[in-house]
Amino acid sequence: MLRRKGFTLIEAIIAILISGILSAIAVLTLPNTAGMSLDMAARRVQSDIRYIQSLAVSTQRWTGITFSAASDNYALYSDGLDDGVSDPSGWAIISDPLTRGNYIIQLNSGEFAGIDLNTVYFNGDDNSLVFDRWGNPYSYTGSGAPVALNNPAGVRLTSASGTIDLVVERGTGRVYTQ
Repeated sequence: MLRRKGFTLIEAIIAILISGILSAIAVLTLPNTAGMSLDMAARRVQSDIRYIQSLAVSTQRWTGITFSAASDNYALYSDGLDDGVSDPSGWAIISDPLTRGNYIIQLNSGEFAGIDLNTVYFNGDDNSLVFDRWGNPYSYTGSGAPVALNNPAGVRLTSASGTIDLVVERGTGRVYTQ
């Protein structure tokens, strides 16, 4: 008697069905990558605000972060003077400790593709958040004296998957997401 080795048609169909069911389960349990990108961008902005505040305290200089909703970017600055806040045109963009280049973060491209810097609200339309040498937060228009923050103050990031508000508390400068 001759025995052939191989699979029957029914065995092959059952194997294909099982692999199809497992593939469908795997696809349904994959994380939402668009939501992860928005969360990653929010954490980056939050971290950079905390960094600029700690830099103000450690260097005993005024520091700031200026947001541009039109350009979907922000830059971190430091005032080299000991006499308080000077004209931001005299401020220097700080060096990114990782890349050693200018500390400017561009949203809506690269790793942050699809993430919009939608709204910046530090005491109205002010787009700059500055910290004094003690880490106290202020809004700054680019002229005159800085103004203590009103609540709420922060930035809004949006993407196709949703919206995240980063709120900066007046007085303490604590940053959290909503």
